[in-house]
Amino acid sequence: IFPVVGGAVGGALGAFFGLGGLIFMKTTKSPLNKVLFGIGAGVCYGMVAILGRVTTAKVNPFVAITWTFFFGSIFILLFVRPWNEAVFPTNAGFVTVGLLFALIPTTFSYLFYFSGVSVIKETSKVPVIASIEPVVATLIGVIAYHEPIGVINVLGILLVIGSIVMMNQKQLD
Repeated sequence: IFPVVGGAVGGALGAFFGLGGLIFMKTTKSPLNKVLFGIGAGVCYGMVAILGRVTTAKVNPFVAITWTFFFGSIFILLFVRPWNEAVFPTNAGFVTVGLLFALIPTTFSYLFYFSGVSVIKETSKVPVIASIEPVVATLIGVIAYHEPIGVINVLGILLVIGSIVMMNQKQLD
């Protein structure tokens, strides 16, 4: 059970640094704090692949996701305290749709992620391959919603695709 709890706590720390960092960055003026939260989020994101591989080698990915969401929810509730916010939604329909929207896509994406981590031999490749997600999201936004795309977006897409292509090239001996 240690790999499951370790992976779940790692996921919770990633949620804390990601979500907590966004909220903290809005309220702090110190650039050092922003940089430290960014580094913490990056480290936690990188650890998700490692802990996910260790965890899914011993247990079903669905079990790992369940524990990750459990600990992540506890961390978010403890640090964000949404009940203190004046904008906390009280409409039952809104809350239901929000929970379903958060639960269903998130569950399936993590299930696919952990299932993929369990079969990829080199764990260091996982974050690079997973970086295709913002590329796909950007392209869907441009194609389906006619969002404008800038030079920086195109450059970012080319860098991500280029890194994936280079990573998959056979090394010449």
